[in-house]
Amino acid sequence: MPRKQYPSTNPFRLPLFLLLALLFSASSTHAQSSPPHLPEKSSPLSRTPLQWVSAAAALELPMVRLENPYLRYHMLYQGNKGIELRDEIESRDGMVARLIALNGQPLTPEKDAAERARLQYLLDNPQDFYDHHKTDQDGKNLAVELIQQLPHAMFFTYAADQTPAGHFPGSQVVIDFTPDPAFKPKTTKGEALRGLAGRIWIETNTGHMVRMHATIIKDTNIGWGILARIYKGGVLDLEQTDTGHNHRWVFSRLDEHITVRALLVKTINVNVKLQSSGYQPIQSLRFQDAIHILLDTPLPTHCPCN
Repeated sequence: MPRKQYPSTNPFRLPLFLLLALLFSASSTHAQSSPPHLPEKSSPLSRTPLQWVSAAAALELPMVRLENPYLRYHMLYQGNKGIELRDEIESRDGMVARLIALNGQPLTPEKDAAERARLQYLLDNPQDFYDHHKTDQDGKNLAVELIQQLPHAMFFTYAADQTPAGHFPGSQVVIDFTPDPAFKPKTTKGEALRGLAGRIWIETNTGHMVRMHATIIKDTNIGWGILARIYKGGVLDLEQTDTGHNHRWVFSRLDEHITVRALLVKTINVNVKLQSSGYQPIQSLRFQDAIHILLDTPLPTHCPCN
């Protein structure tokens, strides 16, 4: 029986959910600091940092919900297994993916056969697919729980340095976020919010977040450390982009370097880089139909790596 592997969310990607939670704090009434100077009324800095973050939050929801258009794209994963290139399709049941290149080279016939067997296993055992994606949904539910507490957990302030992020077009506002030391979590899972600080770049023309950089500034526990313990010093840096299809934005790059101990058992160093490209709109599909499309697609004769 093929070993079941799924290129998707896992418990050790928890800090990424915290970053997502930050984006979704659209109803906060938490007090915010003033901009560095009094701007003209038409200036982007005439809005409070919270107003910018709240407006960006509403624009992020379709991305997480995988609302139409669904997309197909390449995802480049660099981690402990080397550099993997995957062909990914968003189905209405969840993401499906096929490994198409490894370490810059097309798959060997043996590795391709194993990958085909893995996908065929999912077709033959759909409950395994649904169970796996229920775990993904549980992670999103955790993010929602943190969202409910987040407005009382963070301060948002304009960064003194308003330098735009890299290669993104258009003007941007730059906003820092730090934990409120007076924050008292309503649940044990909310303790995770005490340890995250960083910076957000928001494009003023569209209102979308284009980059976020965050640091784990102190050891934090999830569920008294029983579910997980996230150690100080971790760094996460993510970017997102407009795919050019019906204003659909997606994560285009993620660098994640954290240390996590899960379930009091094992400490894991997570060093992952992700980069997506080649976005194509696709109709709403069942996961089985998406798998058939992947299986019917010939392997590339050379690695279309970024």
